[in-house]
Amino acid sequence: MTETDGPACYGVALGAVTTLCCDCDGELYRNELGGHTSASLFAVSGRERQIGEAAVSGQSANAKNTVTMVGNMALTPHGQLAASNRAAHISVAHTAAEDGFANVTLEYGGEQREFPSVALLGALLGKIRATSGVREGAQLSISLPAAATGGEATTAHARLSDAASIGGWKLVAVPSAAEALGAALVRKYPFKESDAGGEGKRLLVLDVGHTGTCAAILKVIPYALLCAIPTLRSLDCSAPIASRALTLLLHGRLPPTSPP
Repeated sequence: MTETDGPACYGVALGAVTTLCCDCDGELYRNELGGHTSASLFAVSGRERQIGEAAVSGQSANAKNTVTMVGNMALTPHGQLAASNRAAHISVAHTAAEDGFANVTLEYGGEQREFPSVALLGALLGKIRATSGVREGAQLSISLPAAATGGEATTAHARLSDAASIGGWKLVAVPSAAEALGAALVRKYPFKESDAGGEGKRLLVLDVGHTGTCAAILKVIPYALLCAIPTLRSLDCSAPIASRALTLLLHGRLPPTSPP
């Protein structure tokens, strides 16, 4: 794809396993192999960096030099990451940096070298920008992880800004997970003109990912900005367990007369 001025803004869905890029017009961008997502991987082979889909084929043979869940590694404090069930799926050596986040150790050119995890996320975002044919300095929106609240949200926002800058983007918006879910919902299922002036709808949205699940109750008002009721809970567990846990959680916390 030839780089042009392009749309006003782009969005990246940063997943634990795959990452996706789209624009404000709803177009999904393809990776170098033609797929709509890129693997959330960063690997080193000799002195060659392999980012996204380029790291998939050699992942099993080069596991100790392949960083999985690049976004999680960069945005989760090291202590929290090491204590979570995600730690069992991290095959590279990692330590806590001075800022409390992870540094990973990879063999580069025959030597062990430490890399800041935020730099690896920046490299992934840069690769996605390049394969999508997006100009350098384009405006970008990335939603915060569901688990990031309070001070963690502020820190995650700052690290996302750093990673975006490394990748050649200009970060302009960091919506919450609930806001991103609501925006995607009304984009895919827009209200009809006949709904104008109505009270809107309250909707329960579950986003079941590979490493966590977000539950949000959203109040959507026709032709008005989204009003997101705070997320009920973010669960740090595997998807099947999260689904069962959410069933119990919602039955216990939502009154029987709640509107759909």
